[in-house]
Amino acid sequence: MHGRGAWPETMLDLAVRLALDDVHVLVPVAAGRTWYPQRFTAPVAENEPWLSHALEAVDAAVQRLAGAGRPAERVVLAGFSQGGCLALEYAARHARRYGGVAALTGGLIGDDSELTHPQGLDGTPLLITTAEGDEWVPPGRTEDSARILAAGGADVDLRVFEPGPHAIRPQEVDAVRAMIRAVSTP
Repeated sequence: MHGRGAWPETMLDLAVRLALDDVHVLVPVAAGRTWYPQRFTAPVAENEPWLSHALEAVDAAVQRLAGAGRPAERVVLAGFSQGGCLALEYAARHARRYGGVAALTGGLIGDDSELTHPQGLDGTPLLITTAEGDEWVPPGRTEDSARILAAGGADVDLRVFEPGPHAIRPQEVDAVRAMIRAVSTP
């Protein structure tokens, strides 16, 4: 899932950077290039009904893959920034074993009192990242999200990078590639 203000092509660029053959990529598109209008730390009600529509778009993609014979255990949900937050929120609200979840600069959606506390992630590999000083995704929220998702059964790989641009880093691409290889290998 792409970030706020970005085009889906940014995620297709990530797919190219992954350099993996025989991987089926679906890139949902946010209406107006944003999944929800407010910051991800705003109360959920301030991001409705857009957030519900965004979660439905992700669910439609997951269901499409399931219909094509790709169960959740072989699906990797990945997103950057707003899309990373959406990937985490979808996995938390639809807790089960996924092939992986990669929130590249992301965190769970809602104010601190509303964060979804899932159960049943059953060892889902989960990469969650941010950078010190990131103006959009503060490390504290990323760290809190990592703890919550680990308590829900995810196998969390939390990475907080040195200050830098709000962008996908080569280390994140490598980690997502490894995650996808783990589920695409017969």
